[in-house]
Amino acid sequence: MLHIHVRKEDITVDKLKSNGFLHDQLLFGKYRVEEQIGSGGFSRVYRCSHVTMGISVAVKQMEISNRTQSVIQNESEILKILKHPGIPTLYDIQKDENYYYLIEEFFEGEILSSYIQGRNLDLENIGKIMISLLEILVYLHSLPAPVLYLDLQPDNIIIRNGEAVLIDFGNAVKKDGQYLQNYFHGTLGYAAPEQYYGEAAEQSDIYAAGAILYFLFYKKTPGGTETELPEQTKISPLLKEWMQRAMKHRKEERYQTAEEMKQAAETLFRKQTGSKEISLTITFAGSIPRIGTTHISLAFAEYLGKQGLQVFYQEDNDSGTIQSILDAYQLKTSCGLIQFPHFQAFPYYNHMIQEPQIPYNIKIRDFGVLTEEKKEEYEKSDVSILVLGIKPWEQKRIELQQKAEQQIWLYNFSDSKEYRKILKNPEQKNCFRVPMFLDYQKPDETAERFFSQLYQSISGKKQQRERWCFWKKWTGKRRKPEKQ
Repeated sequence: MLHIHVRKEDITVDKLKSNGFLHDQLLFGKYRVEEQIGSGGFSRVYRCSHVTMGISVAVKQMEISNRTQSVIQNESEILKILKHPGIPTLYDIQKDENYYYLIEEFFEGEILSSYIQGRNLDLENIGKIMISLLEILVYLHSLPAPVLYLDLQPDNIIIRNGEAVLIDFGNAVKKDGQYLQNYFHGTLGYAAPEQYYGEAAEQSDIYAAGAILYFLFYKKTPGGTETELPEQTKISPLLKEWMQRAMKHRKEERYQTAEEMKQAAETLFRKQTGSKEISLTITFAGSIPRIGTTHISLAFAEYLGKQGLQVFYQEDNDSGTIQSILDAYQLKTSCGLIQFPHFQAFPYYNHMIQEPQIPYNIKIRDFGVLTEEKKEEYEKSDVSILVLGIKPWEQKRIELQQKAEQQIWLYNFSDSKEYRKILKNPEQKNCFRVPMFLDYQKPDETAERFFSQLYQSISGKKQQRERWCFWKKWTGKRRKPEKQ
């Protein structure tokens, strides 16, 4: 009988199976087990809380064997190089006498196979899931050493805020270092035919993406008799043709790249849902240097891209930030454009390279610091956003003529008391307080709400009512309840 030794407590595998999960155990002195959230094959996954940082993490536990040693090594090496909001970040690797442990970022959401139960997804929901999933595949296949996922199936997809997140990279391989397989690699119904012979390629993931679309429409694994679809998810001949092309038996007949398939999906779902084309230019500028203009504008571009909009980000300042991000994360470039996870960026080339003519819904121009020379261009845009602070040394700004169609002021690095004073000024009619967030690619829930309300204010979909809704708690006095 196998045993796990955790803080001098003897936990047997039989006990694990009878209890369902390790309850309230402390792994390696810092991960408190909360619940078991998944299991399969030779692994279990737990949601744990970090006792000092207070954050949730996913802990994948695998029994030690010759097979799992190669799997855990391969999965950890791949996760180390991945940086995408739809892929979990690897935090730590641990080992005891009987088990390996991968500690990863925890995603709050619902497994796709559970998510569709009891829901009749319309075409807009399905399109959002599929496009976000294809964006992840585009990222994986576009790496300097392309990664093939090879196990795209409903239990490996989490739906978070209506978009797909990929978990469990145990079957993923680097294309250049792909090994000959002596066993079937994938999940029946979703694996491409060539995976049965150890001949996987990028088109194998494309086949699986088509199978996922089938699952979203018919709520079952591909194969067998097709059932009748609900009225709101009737599949058109064009969508059916798109799905069938992705699932062609011969990989040469499928879409050849994930980018090609994604572009076709964006066009098809936009036509099917009747989405209206948007074309807005938004300029960001800061009142002083280092006030957070680029950090906020990049995060806003990422947020809009995740909503299914085509976003074109233009760096109109000489800070070199986009080039630094390119070097750090080895992003894909083409014709001077840099492909971020959810948008395209055009770095500052000092007018030496002509701006490419590409289709977009939203164009974001990052001016860095607003100057007299940039003032005219700043005012020409559809929406002008000024980032400024509340401190005396942060309030040095150029007095702007209100010529832009819409102007918004974002107050960064301000506390709630200072911001309330700003709101009392009758001239401050369209302003927001920016919440703190560290990673522009993965803003937290508070930042997501902030960007949602900012976009609603820009698009006119919803009136701004509570401009202070991002405070963590109300700081005023509360009335004591009267005694009965």
